[in-house]
Amino acid sequence: MKKTFYFVRHGETEWNKVGRIQGSTDIPLSDTGILQAEELAKHLSNVSVSYVYSSPLKRANMTADIIAKAIGVDVKVNTLLREICFGDVEGKIYSELPQDAKKLLDAIFSGGNDVGSGKLPNAESFDDVFSRFMKFMDDVPEEEDNILIVSHGGFIKIALLKFLSEQIRIGNCACFSFEYDKETKNITNLKCI
Repeated sequence: MKKTFYFVRHGETEWNKVGRIQGSTDIPLSDTGILQAEELAKHLSNVSVSYVYSSPLKRANMTADIIAKAIGVDVKVNTLLREICFGDVEGKIYSELPQDAKKLLDAIFSGGNDVGSGKLPNAESFDDVFSRFMKFMDDVPEEEDNILIVSHGGFIKIALLKFLSEQIRIGNCACFSFEYDKETKNITNLKCI
């Protein structure tokens, strides 16, 4: 059975603006991030969304609340949708990182598709993040369709790269639609909206 999903990355934070690695650190939206979420909510008002799920981290949950309020649905918080824990690099400025850490982060955030099963020191593995994504997809109730998920750049990229051959860049408040087949566990019809 195929279901329609929408993936949204949260709006900008002050840490995004300066290139500081967030990961599981709980940072709220900046004023710009709030405006981005409000603009996206206007754009999504013409899209058929019946359910909104969010990561528990403030930046995603604030984005989800803004969108859900605009389209008239409640937000369901799910810890499986949280951002990857980046371990020792969290809180550090990207430009100050060692080259091996930059290479892994570039694969996620700069549009590359070669993340493999990489892992930063004391961080969650990319394979573990993908397992969380698949558990979430399998746990979605049968009767739910047209589901919007508000999560994080690393989480979304790691989840989608298992299904894609092309490169994608995921900016703040980027939104993608796709179909998920629960029987074949495959994603098709991925589009940026």
